[in-house]
Amino acid sequence: MDTFSQFVSWINGSILFFILAALISNRWRAGQVFSVALLYFIFTGQLTVGEALANFVNPVLMTLVLLLLVSIVLGKNRFIEMATRHALDCGYRMALFRLCTMTAFLSSMLNNTAIVAAFMGKVANQKRHAASRLLIPLSYSAVAGGMLTLIGTSTNLIINSFVVNAGLEPLEFGDFFQIGLPVVIVVLIMLVVTGKYLLPNTDQLSESYNKFLMEARVEENSPLIGKSIQDNGLRDLEGIFLIEIWREGRLITPICPSRRLHANDILIFNGDPDFFSEMDRFSGLVLLTEEERVPVGNLTEVVIASGSYLARKCVRNIGLRVRYDATAVALSRGNEELTGKLSNVCLRVGDRLLLATGDDFRAMSEETTDFHVLREHVASGSLDIRNSLISISLFLFVLAGSIMNVFNLLEGLIGIFIIYLLVGYTRLEELRNKIPFELIAVIGSALGIAQVFTSDGTVHAVAEYAAIYLQDFQPWMVMAGLFLITMILTEVVTNNVAAALSFPLALGLAQVLDVKPEAFIMTVAFAASCSFLTPVGYQTNLMVYSSGNYRSTDYLRAGFPIMLAYSSVSIFMISWFYL
Repeated sequence: MDTFSQFVSWINGSILFFILAALISNRWRAGQVFSVALLYFIFTGQLTVGEALANFVNPVLMTLVLLLLVSIVLGKNRFIEMATRHALDCGYRMALFRLCTMTAFLSSMLNNTAIVAAFMGKVANQKRHAASRLLIPLSYSAVAGGMLTLIGTSTNLIINSFVVNAGLEPLEFGDFFQIGLPVVIVVLIMLVVTGKYLLPNTDQLSESYNKFLMEARVEENSPLIGKSIQDNGLRDLEGIFLIEIWREGRLITPICPSRRLHANDILIFNGDPDFFSEMDRFSGLVLLTEEERVPVGNLTEVVIASGSYLARKCVRNIGLRVRYDATAVALSRGNEELTGKLSNVCLRVGDRLLLATGDDFRAMSEETTDFHVLREHVASGSLDIRNSLISISLFLFVLAGSIMNVFNLLEGLIGIFIIYLLVGYTRLEELRNKIPFELIAVIGSALGIAQVFTSDGTVHAVAEYAAIYLQDFQPWMVMAGLFLITMILTEVVTNNVAAALSFPLALGLAQVLDVKPEAFIMTVAFAASCSFLTPVGYQTNLMVYSSGNYRSTDYLRAGFPIMLAYSSVSIFMISWFYL
Protein backbone atom coordinates (compact mmCIF):
# COMPACT_ATOMS: atom_id res chain seq x y z
CA MET A 1 0.00 0.00 0.00
CA ASP A 2 1.57 3.33 -1.07
CA THR A 3 1.82 6.41 1.15
CA PHE A 4 -1.24 8.11 -0.33
CA SER A 5 -3.37 4.97 0.09
CA GLN A 6 -2.22 4.69 3.70
CA PHE A 7 -3.18 8.32 4.26
CA VAL A 8 -6.65 7.72 2.79
CA SER A 9 -7.09 4.65 4.98
CA TRP A 10 -6.16 6.66 8.07
CA ILE A 11 -8.65 9.38 7.13
CA ASN A 12 -11.35 6.78 6.51
CA GLY A 13 -10.58 5.19 9.85
CA SER A 14 -11.06 8.60 11.45
CA ILE A 15 -14.47 8.84 9.78
CA LEU A 16 -15.42 5.53 11.36
CA PHE A 17 -14.32 6.88 14.74
CA PHE A 18 -16.40 10.02 14.10
CA ILE A 19 -19.46 7.88 13.34
CA LEU A 20 -19.08 5.89 16.54
CA ALA A 21 -18.40 8.96 18.71
CA ALA A 22 -21.38 10.86 17.22
CA LEU A 23 -23.70 7.93 17.83
CA ILE A 24 -22.54 7.45 21.42
CA SER A 25 -23.00 11.17 22.14
CA ASN A 26 -26.68 10.80 21.18
CA ARG A 27 -26.77 14.41 19.96
CA TRP A 28 -27.65 13.45 16.38
CA ARG A 29 -29.88 10.81 14.88
CA ALA A 30 -28.19 7.75 13.42
CA GLY A 31 -29.59 8.58 9.97
CA GLN A 32 -27.97 12.02 10.06
CA VAL A 33 -24.58 10.66 11.12
CA PHE A 34 -24.45 7.93 8.47
CA SER A 35 -25.74 10.26 5.74
CA VAL A 36 -23.02 12.84 6.45
CA ALA A 37 -20.36 10.12 6.31
CA LEU A 38 -21.79 8.84 3.04
CA LEU A 39 -21.72 12.34 1.51
CA TYR A 40 -18.06 12.65 2.48
CA PHE A 41 -17.17 9.49 0.56
CA ILE A 42 -19.19 10.68 -2.46
CA PHE A 43 -17.58 14.14 -2.52
CA THR A 44 -14.08 12.64 -2.17
CA GLY A 45 -14.74 10.36 -5.15
CA GLN A 46 -14.42 7.11 -3.20
CA LEU A 47 -18.02 6.23 -4.03
CA THR A 48 -20.04 7.26 -7.08
CA VAL A 49 -23.53 8.68 -6.81
CA GLY A 50 -24.86 5.69 -8.75
CA GLU A 51 -23.23 3.21 -6.38
CA ALA A 52 -24.59 5.09 -3.37
CA LEU A 53 -28.15 5.29 -4.72
CA ALA A 54 -28.15 1.60 -5.67
CA ASN A 55 -27.84 0.71 -1.98
CA PHE A 56 -31.07 2.55 -1.17
CA VAL A 57 -33.05 0.36 -3.58
CA ASN A 58 -31.36 -2.81 -2.40
CA PRO A 59 -33.97 -5.64 -2.69
CA VAL A 60 -33.26 -6.81 0.86
CA LEU A 61 -33.77 -3.29 2.21
CA MET A 62 -37.02 -2.98 0.25
CA THR A 63 -38.12 -6.32 1.72
CA LEU A 64 -37.50 -4.95 5.20
CA VAL A 65 -39.52 -1.79 4.53
CA LEU A 66 -42.45 -3.78 3.12
CA LEU A 67 -42.36 -6.17 6.08
CA LEU A 68 -42.64 -3.22 8.46
CA LEU A 69 -45.60 -1.79 6.53
CA VAL A 70 -47.35 -5.16 6.26
CA SER A 71 -46.83 -5.61 10.02
CA ILE A 72 -48.97 -2.50 10.60
CA VAL A 73 -51.96 -4.33 9.11
CA LEU A 74 -51.21 -7.58 10.92
CA GLY A 75 -50.93 -5.65 14.18
CA LYS A 76 -54.68 -4.91 13.86
CA ASN A 77 -55.43 -8.61 13.88
CA ARG A 78 -58.27 -9.42 16.28
CA PHE A 79 -56.66 -12.75 17.16
CA ILE A 80 -53.84 -10.92 18.98
CA GLU A 81 -56.32 -9.39 21.41
CA MET A 82 -58.09 -12.72 21.92
CA ALA A 83 -54.82 -14.61 22.40
CA THR A 84 -53.52 -12.05 24.93
CA ARG A 85 -56.70 -12.26 26.99
CA HIS A 86 -56.52 -16.06 27.04
CA ALA A 87 -52.78 -16.17 27.79
CA LEU A 88 -53.05 -14.00 30.91
CA ASP A 89 -56.17 -15.63 32.37
CA CYS A 90 -54.25 -17.95 34.71
CA GLY A 91 -51.55 -17.96 37.39
CA TYR A 92 -48.46 -15.79 36.98
CA ARG A 93 -45.92 -18.39 35.88
CA MET A 94 -48.29 -20.02 33.40
CA ALA A 95 -49.34 -16.57 32.11
CA LEU A 96 -45.69 -15.62 31.68
CA PHE A 97 -44.95 -18.85 29.83
CA ARG A 98 -47.94 -18.43 27.50
CA LEU A 99 -47.24 -14.76 26.78
CA CYS A 100 -43.52 -15.28 26.13
CA THR A 101 -44.01 -18.39 23.99
CA MET A 102 -46.68 -16.70 21.90
CA THR A 103 -44.56 -13.55 21.55
CA ALA A 104 -41.45 -15.49 20.51
CA PHE A 105 -43.40 -17.50 17.93
CA LEU A 106 -45.08 -14.46 16.38
CA SER A 107 -41.81 -12.49 16.43
CA SER A 108 -40.23 -15.15 14.25
CA MET A 109 -42.66 -14.28 11.43
CA LEU A 110 -43.46 -10.63 12.04
CA ASN A 111 -41.21 -7.74 12.97
CA ASN A 112 -40.69 -8.07 16.72
CA THR A 113 -41.17 -4.34 17.30
CA ALA A 114 -44.65 -4.57 15.76
CA ILE A 115 -45.48 -7.55 17.98
CA VAL A 116 -44.48 -5.72 21.16
CA ALA A 117 -46.46 -2.66 20.03
CA ALA A 118 -49.53 -4.87 19.48
CA PHE A 119 -49.27 -6.62 22.87
CA MET A 120 -48.00 -3.78 25.04
CA GLY A 121 -51.26 -1.89 25.55
CA LYS A 122 -53.25 -5.03 26.25
CA VAL A 123 -50.71 -6.27 28.79
CA ALA A 124 -50.47 -2.85 30.47
CA ASN A 125 -54.27 -2.54 30.81
CA GLN A 126 -55.07 -5.99 32.21
CA LYS A 127 -55.57 -6.16 35.98
CA ARG A 128 -54.82 -9.79 36.84
CA HIS A 129 -51.01 -9.48 36.94
CA ALA A 130 -48.70 -6.51 37.52
CA ALA A 131 -47.66 -5.19 34.12
CA SER A 132 -44.15 -4.61 35.45
CA ARG A 133 -43.77 -8.38 35.81
CA LEU A 134 -44.79 -9.01 32.21
CA LEU A 135 -43.49 -6.20 30.02
CA ILE A 136 -39.73 -6.86 30.28
CA PRO A 137 -40.32 -10.57 29.53
CA LEU A 138 -42.52 -9.47 26.60
CA SER A 139 -39.60 -7.51 25.18
CA TYR A 140 -36.96 -10.17 25.89
CA SER A 141 -39.01 -12.99 24.35
CA ALA A 142 -39.65 -10.82 21.26
CA VAL A 143 -35.91 -10.15 20.94
CA ALA A 144 -35.06 -13.86 21.21
CA GLY A 145 -37.96 -14.97 19.00
CA GLY A 146 -36.85 -12.61 16.26
CA MET A 147 -33.71 -14.74 15.89
CA LEU A 148 -35.63 -17.82 14.77
CA THR A 149 -35.94 -16.69 11.14
CA LEU A 150 -34.47 -14.29 8.62
CA ILE A 151 -37.46 -11.91 8.84
CA GLY A 152 -38.02 -11.96 12.60
CA THR A 153 -35.96 -8.85 13.23
CA SER A 154 -34.79 -6.02 11.03
CA THR A 155 -31.21 -6.76 12.11
CA ASN A 156 -31.20 -10.13 10.32
CA LEU A 157 -32.43 -8.56 7.09
CA ILE A 158 -29.90 -5.76 7.40
CA ILE A 159 -27.07 -8.28 7.81
CA ASN A 160 -28.42 -10.17 4.81
CA SER A 161 -28.18 -7.00 2.74
CA PHE A 162 -24.49 -6.72 3.72
CA VAL A 163 -24.01 -10.40 2.82
CA VAL A 164 -25.49 -9.86 -0.64
CA ASN A 165 -23.42 -6.70 -1.19
CA ALA A 166 -20.28 -8.63 -0.25
CA GLY A 167 -20.96 -11.10 -3.07
CA LEU A 168 -21.79 -14.02 -0.77
CA GLU A 169 -24.77 -16.35 -0.99
CA PRO A 170 -27.81 -14.67 0.62
CA LEU A 171 -29.07 -16.04 3.91
CA GLU A 172 -32.12 -18.28 3.71
CA PHE A 173 -35.35 -18.00 5.72
CA GLY A 174 -34.50 -20.94 8.00
CA ASP A 175 -30.74 -20.44 8.39
CA PHE A 176 -31.22 -18.93 11.84
CA PHE A 177 -33.57 -21.62 13.14
CA GLN A 178 -31.02 -24.29 14.08
CA ILE A 179 -29.21 -21.81 16.30
CA GLY A 180 -32.18 -19.70 17.32
CA LEU A 181 -34.42 -22.50 18.61
CA PRO A 182 -32.10 -23.61 21.46
CA VAL A 183 -31.51 -19.94 22.28
CA VAL A 184 -35.24 -19.22 22.49
CA ILE A 185 -35.91 -22.30 24.63
CA VAL A 186 -33.21 -21.33 27.13
CA VAL A 187 -34.39 -17.70 27.27
CA LEU A 188 -38.02 -18.76 27.89
CA ILE A 189 -36.97 -21.15 30.66
CA MET A 190 -34.88 -18.44 32.32
CA LEU A 191 -37.72 -15.90 32.12
CA VAL A 192 -40.25 -18.28 33.70
CA VAL A 193 -37.86 -19.41 36.43
CA THR A 194 -36.45 -15.97 37.39
CA GLY A 195 -39.31 -13.60 36.54
CA LYS A 196 -41.08 -13.81 39.89
CA TYR A 197 -37.89 -13.02 41.80
CA LEU A 198 -36.07 -10.51 39.60
CA LEU A 199 -38.89 -8.35 38.19
CA PRO A 200 -40.41 -5.46 40.20
CA ASN A 201 -44.05 -5.06 41.15
CA THR A 202 -44.92 -1.39 40.52
CA ASP A 203 -48.06 0.70 40.12
CA GLN A 204 -49.30 2.04 36.81
CA LEU A 205 -49.39 5.64 35.64
CA SER A 206 -53.16 5.74 35.30
CA GLU A 207 -53.51 5.06 39.03
CA SER A 208 -51.16 7.90 40.02
CA TYR A 209 -52.06 10.97 37.96
CA ASN A 210 -54.86 12.30 40.21
CA LYS A 211 -52.50 14.01 42.63
CA PHE A 212 -51.48 16.36 39.81
CA LEU A 213 -55.07 17.38 38.98
CA MET A 214 -57.14 20.21 40.46
CA GLU A 215 -60.70 21.28 39.64
CA ALA A 216 -62.37 24.67 40.15
CA ARG A 217 -65.93 25.94 39.44
CA VAL A 218 -66.73 29.31 37.86
CA GLU A 219 -69.38 30.90 40.15
CA GLU A 220 -72.54 32.60 38.87
CA ASN A 221 -71.28 36.15 39.59
CA SER A 222 -67.65 35.58 38.61
CA PRO A 223 -65.93 38.36 36.63
CA LEU A 224 -64.31 35.60 34.55
CA ILE A 225 -67.60 34.85 32.76
CA GLY A 226 -67.75 35.94 29.12
CA LYS A 227 -63.99 36.45 28.85
CA SER A 228 -61.58 34.15 27.04
CA ILE A 229 -59.06 31.85 28.69
CA GLN A 230 -56.27 34.13 27.46
CA ASP A 231 -57.93 37.37 28.69
CA ASN A 232 -58.57 35.87 32.13
CA GLY A 233 -54.88 35.07 32.54
CA LEU A 234 -55.51 31.34 32.78
CA ARG A 235 -53.17 30.48 29.94
CA ASP A 236 -49.80 31.36 31.45
CA LEU A 237 -50.02 30.21 35.05
CA GLU A 238 -46.89 29.22 36.92
CA GLY A 239 -46.63 25.50 37.57
CA ILE A 240 -50.14 24.54 36.38
CA PHE A 241 -51.98 24.25 33.08
CA LEU A 242 -55.66 24.21 32.08
CA ILE A 243 -56.36 20.93 30.26
CA GLU A 244 -60.17 20.48 30.20
CA ILE A 245 -63.49 22.20 30.81
CA TRP A 246 -66.57 20.34 32.03
CA ARG A 247 -69.64 22.22 30.75
CA GLU A 248 -73.24 21.00 31.17
CA GLY A 249 -72.27 17.34 31.11
CA ARG A 250 -69.88 17.75 28.16
CA LEU A 251 -66.12 17.58 28.26
CA ILE A 252 -64.20 20.19 26.22
CA THR A 253 -60.59 19.31 25.44
CA PRO A 254 -58.05 20.45 24.36
CA ILE A 255 -58.64 24.07 25.29
CA CYS A 256 -58.30 26.89 22.75
CA PRO A 257 -56.97 30.14 24.32
CA SER A 258 -59.85 32.10 22.75
CA ARG A 259 -62.61 29.95 24.35
CA ARG A 260 -64.89 31.99 26.62
CA LEU A 261 -65.93 30.86 30.10
CA HIS A 262 -69.53 30.27 31.18
CA ALA A 263 -71.10 30.22 34.61
CA ASN A 264 -70.74 26.86 36.41
CA ASP A 265 -67.92 25.70 34.09
CA ILE A 266 -65.64 23.31 35.91
CA LEU A 267 -62.02 23.99 34.99
CA ILE A 268 -59.63 21.04 35.26
CA PHE A 269 -55.95 21.87 35.75
CA ASN A 270 -52.86 19.73 36.00
CA GLY A 271 -49.49 20.65 37.41
CA ASP A 272 -47.34 20.85 40.49
CA PRO A 273 -49.53 20.64 43.65
CA ASP A 274 -47.30 23.28 45.27
CA PHE A 275 -48.75 25.85 42.84
CA PHE A 276 -52.45 24.99 43.29
CA SER A 277 -52.80 27.90 45.74
CA GLU A 278 -52.28 30.23 42.76
CA MET A 279 -55.99 29.80 42.04
CA ASP A 280 -56.82 31.87 45.14
CA ARG A 281 -56.10 35.10 43.25
CA PHE A 282 -58.96 34.54 40.78
CA SER A 283 -62.24 36.02 41.98
CA GLY A 284 -65.29 33.83 41.48
CA LEU A 285 -63.29 30.62 41.04
CA VAL A 286 -63.88 28.05 43.79
CA LEU A 287 -61.79 24.90 44.29
CA LEU A 288 -63.82 21.68 44.44
CA THR A 289 -63.49 19.15 47.22
CA GLU A 290 -62.60 15.54 46.48
CA GLU A 291 -66.30 14.57 46.68
CA GLU A 292 -67.39 17.32 44.26
CA ARG A 293 -64.83 16.61 41.55
CA VAL A 294 -65.97 15.32 38.16
CA PRO A 295 -64.19 12.37 36.54
CA VAL A 296 -61.53 13.38 34.04
CA GLY A 297 -62.42 11.86 30.68
CA ASN A 298 -60.84 11.17 27.31
CA LEU A 299 -57.53 10.13 28.87
CA THR A 300 -55.15 8.17 26.69
CA GLU A 301 -51.72 6.76 27.50
CA VAL A 302 -49.06 6.78 24.78
CA VAL A 303 -45.38 5.81 24.63
CA ILE A 304 -42.97 7.94 22.58
CA ALA A 305 -41.72 5.73 19.74
CA SER A 306 -38.19 5.23 18.43
CA GLY A 307 -37.44 7.82 15.74
CA SER A 308 -40.35 9.99 16.87
CA TYR A 309 -40.64 13.63 15.82
CA LEU A 310 -41.51 14.36 19.45
CA ALA A 311 -38.24 13.02 20.90
CA ARG A 312 -35.81 15.68 22.18
CA LYS A 313 -38.45 18.42 21.92
CA CYS A 314 -40.05 20.30 24.79
CA VAL A 315 -43.77 19.72 25.28
CA ARG A 316 -44.55 23.40 24.70
CA ASN A 317 -42.90 23.29 21.24
CA ILE A 318 -44.49 20.20 19.72
CA GLY A 319 -48.02 21.53 19.20
CA LEU A 320 -49.93 18.59 20.67
CA ARG A 321 -53.24 20.41 20.30
CA VAL A 322 -52.70 21.18 16.63
CA ARG A 323 -50.97 17.94 15.59
CA TYR A 324 -53.00 15.43 17.62
CA ASP A 325 -55.95 17.28 19.21
CA ALA A 326 -54.53 16.46 22.64
CA THR A 327 -53.06 18.01 25.79
CA ALA A 328 -50.39 16.49 28.04
CA VAL A 329 -51.64 15.64 31.54
CA ALA A 330 -48.80 13.65 33.06
CA LEU A 331 -45.44 12.12 32.20
CA SER A 332 -43.70 8.94 33.31
CA ARG A 333 -40.06 8.20 32.53
CA GLY A 334 -39.26 4.74 33.78
CA ASN A 335 -40.17 4.81 37.47
CA GLU A 336 -39.54 8.54 37.92
CA GLU A 337 -42.12 10.62 39.77
CA LEU A 338 -44.77 12.04 37.46
CA THR A 339 -44.10 15.66 36.64
CA GLY A 340 -46.45 18.55 37.22
CA LYS A 341 -46.48 21.27 34.56
CA LEU A 342 -44.97 19.63 31.51
CA SER A 343 -44.41 22.54 29.14
CA ASN A 344 -40.68 22.79 29.85
CA VAL A 345 -40.02 19.03 29.84
CA CYS A 346 -38.10 17.66 26.83
CA LEU A 347 -39.46 14.30 25.77
CA ARG A 348 -37.35 11.18 25.24
CA VAL A 349 -37.97 7.94 23.39
CA GLY A 350 -39.79 5.57 25.76
CA ASP A 351 -41.51 8.32 27.79
CA ARG A 352 -45.11 7.55 28.67
CA LEU A 353 -47.52 10.45 28.32
CA LEU A 354 -51.02 10.68 29.66
CA LEU A 355 -53.01 12.79 27.19
CA ALA A 356 -56.40 14.46 27.41
CA THR A 357 -57.66 13.89 23.87
CA GLY A 358 -60.24 15.55 21.66
CA ASP A 359 -62.60 14.09 19.08
CA ASP A 360 -60.00 14.14 16.29
CA PHE A 361 -57.27 12.34 18.22
CA ARG A 362 -58.15 8.86 17.01
CA ALA A 363 -57.94 9.74 13.31
CA MET A 364 -54.73 11.70 13.82
CA SER A 365 -53.08 8.97 15.91
CA GLU A 366 -53.69 6.36 13.20
CA GLU A 367 -51.48 8.31 10.80
CA THR A 368 -48.38 8.72 12.95
CA THR A 369 -45.43 6.71 14.22
CA ASP A 370 -44.58 9.31 16.87
CA PHE A 371 -46.04 7.16 19.64
CA HIS A 372 -47.62 3.83 20.49
CA VAL A 373 -51.16 4.09 21.92
CA LEU A 374 -51.69 2.00 25.05
CA ARG A 375 -55.35 2.64 25.72
CA GLU A 376 -57.34 0.20 23.59
CA HIS A 377 -60.38 2.40 22.96
CA VAL A 378 -58.38 4.86 20.88
CA ALA A 379 -56.00 2.45 19.16
CA SER A 380 -56.01 1.95 15.43
CA GLY A 381 -59.17 0.23 14.26
CA SER A 382 -58.93 -3.53 14.59
CA LEU A 383 -60.00 -5.85 11.80
CA ASP A 384 -63.00 -8.07 12.41
CA ILE A 385 -62.59 -11.84 12.75
CA ARG A 386 -63.15 -12.56 9.05
CA ASN A 387 -60.72 -9.94 7.79
CA SER A 388 -58.21 -10.84 10.49
CA LEU A 389 -58.25 -14.42 9.22
CA ILE A 390 -57.87 -13.30 5.59
CA SER A 391 -54.98 -10.92 6.34
CA ILE A 392 -52.97 -13.47 8.31
CA SER A 393 -53.71 -16.24 5.78
CA LEU A 394 -52.38 -14.11 2.92
CA PHE A 395 -49.22 -13.40 4.87
CA LEU A 396 -48.67 -17.08 5.73
CA PHE A 397 -49.23 -17.96 2.06
CA VAL A 398 -46.49 -15.52 1.05
CA LEU A 399 -44.11 -16.96 3.65
CA ALA A 400 -44.79 -20.51 2.53
CA GLY A 401 -44.35 -19.58 -1.15
CA SER A 402 -41.02 -17.86 -0.49
CA ILE A 403 -39.71 -20.75 1.64
CA MET A 404 -40.56 -23.23 -1.15
CA ASN A 405 -38.99 -20.87 -3.75
CA VAL A 406 -42.27 -20.50 -5.68
CA PHE A 407 -41.58 -16.75 -5.67
CA ASN A 408 -39.21 -14.54 -3.73
CA LEU A 409 -40.31 -12.80 -0.57
CA LEU A 410 -40.17 -9.30 -2.02
CA GLU A 411 -42.57 -10.21 -4.84
CA GLY A 412 -44.99 -11.82 -2.40
CA LEU A 413 -44.92 -8.84 -0.04
CA ILE A 414 -45.58 -6.42 -2.89
CA GLY A 415 -48.59 -8.55 -3.85
CA ILE A 416 -50.23 -8.70 -0.42
CA PHE A 417 -49.39 -5.06 0.28
CA ILE A 418 -51.39 -4.07 -2.82
CA ILE A 419 -54.24 -6.39 -1.75
CA TYR A 420 -54.29 -4.86 1.75
CA LEU A 421 -54.61 -1.41 0.18
CA LEU A 422 -57.31 -2.43 -2.31
CA VAL A 423 -59.56 -4.12 0.26
CA GLY A 424 -59.15 -1.31 2.79
CA TYR A 425 -57.14 -3.03 5.52
CA THR A 426 -54.94 0.06 5.51
CA ARG A 427 -54.76 3.40 3.71
CA LEU A 428 -51.96 5.37 2.13
CA GLU A 429 -52.75 8.19 4.58
CA GLU A 430 -52.17 5.82 7.48
CA LEU A 431 -48.88 4.57 6.05
CA ARG A 432 -47.57 7.93 4.90
CA ASN A 433 -45.90 8.76 8.21
CA LYS A 434 -44.97 5.17 9.00
CA ILE A 435 -42.36 4.59 6.31
CA PRO A 436 -39.09 4.02 8.27
CA PHE A 437 -37.02 6.76 6.63
CA GLU A 438 -34.52 6.77 9.48
CA LEU A 439 -33.83 3.05 9.03
CA ILE A 440 -33.56 3.43 5.25
CA ALA A 441 -31.04 6.27 5.71
CA VAL A 442 -28.93 4.25 8.16
CA ILE A 443 -28.83 1.02 6.16
CA GLY A 444 -28.51 2.58 2.69
CA SER A 445 -25.65 4.76 3.90
CA ALA A 446 -23.98 1.96 5.88
CA LEU A 447 -23.96 -0.29 2.80
CA GLY A 448 -22.10 2.37 0.84
CA ILE A 449 -19.67 3.06 3.67
CA ALA A 450 -18.95 -0.67 4.01
CA GLN A 451 -18.16 -0.78 0.27
CA VAL A 452 -15.55 1.94 0.73
CA PHE A 453 -13.94 0.33 3.76
CA THR A 454 -13.75 -3.00 1.94
CA SER A 455 -12.42 -1.67 -1.36
CA ASP A 456 -9.75 0.61 0.15
CA GLY A 457 -8.32 -2.24 2.21
CA THR A 458 -9.11 -0.69 5.61
CA VAL A 459 -11.13 -3.65 6.83
CA HIS A 460 -8.57 -6.18 5.64
CA ALA A 461 -5.72 -4.20 7.21
CA VAL A 462 -7.53 -4.03 10.58
CA ALA A 463 -8.34 -7.73 10.42
CA GLU A 464 -4.72 -8.63 9.58
CA TYR A 465 -3.47 -6.47 12.42
CA ALA A 466 -5.90 -8.13 14.82
CA ALA A 467 -4.93 -11.59 13.52
CA ILE A 468 -1.34 -11.05 14.72
CA TYR A 469 -2.63 -10.99 18.29
CA LEU A 470 -5.37 -13.57 17.72
CA GLN A 471 -3.37 -16.27 15.95
CA ASP A 472 -2.86 -18.24 19.17
CA PHE A 473 -6.58 -18.28 19.95
CA GLN A 474 -9.15 -20.77 18.74
CA PRO A 475 -11.69 -19.36 16.23
CA TRP A 476 -14.53 -19.74 18.74
CA MET A 477 -12.61 -17.51 21.15
CA VAL A 478 -12.28 -14.83 18.47
CA MET A 479 -16.01 -15.22 17.81
CA ALA A 480 -16.68 -14.73 21.51
CA GLY A 481 -14.63 -11.51 21.45
CA LEU A 482 -16.51 -10.26 18.38
CA PHE A 483 -19.78 -11.21 20.09
CA LEU A 484 -18.82 -9.16 23.17
CA ILE A 485 -17.80 -6.10 21.12
CA THR A 486 -21.02 -6.19 19.08
CA MET A 487 -23.15 -6.73 22.18
CA ILE A 488 -21.58 -3.68 23.86
CA LEU A 489 -22.15 -1.61 20.72
CA THR A 490 -25.79 -2.72 20.72
CA GLU A 491 -26.31 -1.42 24.26
CA VAL A 492 -24.65 1.89 23.31
CA VAL A 493 -25.82 2.65 19.76
CA THR A 494 -28.76 0.21 19.16
CA ASN A 495 -28.86 -3.14 17.39
CA ASN A 496 -29.15 -2.11 13.75
CA VAL A 497 -26.27 0.34 13.96
CA ALA A 498 -24.15 -2.20 15.86
CA ALA A 499 -24.71 -4.74 13.08
CA ALA A 500 -23.76 -2.18 10.43
CA LEU A 501 -20.54 -1.30 12.25
CA SER A 502 -19.50 -4.87 13.13
CA PHE A 503 -20.24 -6.67 9.87
CA PRO A 504 -17.19 -5.45 7.86
CA LEU A 505 -14.86 -6.44 10.72
CA ALA A 506 -16.54 -9.85 11.00
CA LEU A 507 -16.02 -10.53 7.31
CA GLY A 508 -12.40 -9.43 7.49
CA LEU A 509 -11.68 -11.66 10.49
CA ALA A 510 -13.24 -14.66 8.76
CA GLN A 511 -11.02 -14.12 5.71
CA VAL A 512 -7.81 -13.67 7.70
CA LEU A 513 -8.48 -16.64 9.98
CA ASP A 514 -9.58 -18.73 6.99
CA VAL A 515 -12.87 -19.92 8.49
CA LYS A 516 -16.38 -20.00 7.08
CA PRO A 517 -17.69 -16.42 6.90
CA GLU A 518 -21.11 -17.71 8.05
CA ALA A 519 -19.66 -18.31 11.51
CA PHE A 520 -18.75 -14.66 12.01
CA ILE A 521 -21.84 -13.41 10.18
CA MET A 522 -24.08 -15.36 12.56
CA THR A 523 -22.01 -14.13 15.49
CA VAL A 524 -22.73 -10.51 14.57
CA ALA A 525 -26.43 -11.27 13.99
CA PHE A 526 -27.00 -12.93 17.35
CA ALA A 527 -24.76 -10.49 19.24
CA ALA A 528 -26.56 -7.47 17.75
CA SER A 529 -29.80 -8.79 19.23
CA CYS A 530 -28.26 -9.66 22.61
CA SER A 531 -29.70 -6.60 24.33
CA PHE A 532 -30.96 -7.43 27.79
CA LEU A 533 -28.98 -5.17 30.13
CA THR A 534 -30.29 -1.66 29.41
CA PRO A 535 -33.52 -0.07 28.19
CA VAL A 536 -31.80 1.77 25.32
CA GLY A 537 -30.03 -0.98 23.35
CA TYR A 538 -33.09 -2.46 21.68
CA GLN A 539 -36.20 -0.46 20.84
CA THR A 540 -38.61 -3.02 22.32
CA ASN A 541 -36.82 -2.59 25.68
CA LEU A 542 -37.33 1.16 25.42
CA MET A 543 -40.97 0.74 24.39
CA VAL A 544 -41.85 -1.02 27.67
CA TYR A 545 -39.57 1.08 29.89
CA SER A 546 -42.09 3.66 31.07
CA SER A 547 -45.13 1.42 30.63
CA GLY A 548 -43.76 -0.84 33.37
CA ASN A 549 -42.45 2.02 35.55
CA TYR A 550 -39.02 0.41 35.40
CA ARG A 551 -35.63 1.56 36.63
CA SER A 552 -32.54 0.95 34.51
CA THR A 553 -31.35 -1.41 37.25
CA ASP A 554 -34.44 -3.58 36.66
CA TYR A 555 -33.09 -4.43 33.20
CA LEU A 556 -29.64 -5.19 34.59
CA ARG A 557 -31.00 -7.43 37.34
CA ALA A 558 -33.52 -9.30 35.18
CA GLY A 559 -31.42 -9.28 32.02
CA PHE A 560 -28.00 -10.41 33.27
CA PRO A 561 -28.88 -14.13 33.60
CA ILE A 562 -30.75 -13.94 30.28
CA MET A 563 -27.72 -12.37 28.61
CA LEU A 564 -25.39 -15.09 29.94
CA ALA A 565 -27.70 -17.88 28.78
CA TYR A 566 -28.37 -16.30 25.37
CA SER A 567 -24.71 -15.56 24.58
CA SER A 568 -23.38 -18.93 25.82
CA VAL A 569 -25.88 -20.98 23.83
CA SER A 570 -25.44 -18.76 20.74
CA ILE A 571 -21.65 -19.11 20.66
CA PHE A 572 -21.83 -22.85 21.34
CA MET A 573 -24.39 -23.51 18.60
CA ILE A 574 -22.63 -21.30 16.01
CA SER A 575 -19.35 -23.10 16.73
CA TRP A 576 -21.11 -26.49 16.48
CA PHE A 577 -22.60 -25.81 13.05
CA TYR A 578 -19.96 -23.64 11.36
CA LEU A 579 -16.51 -24.42 12.82
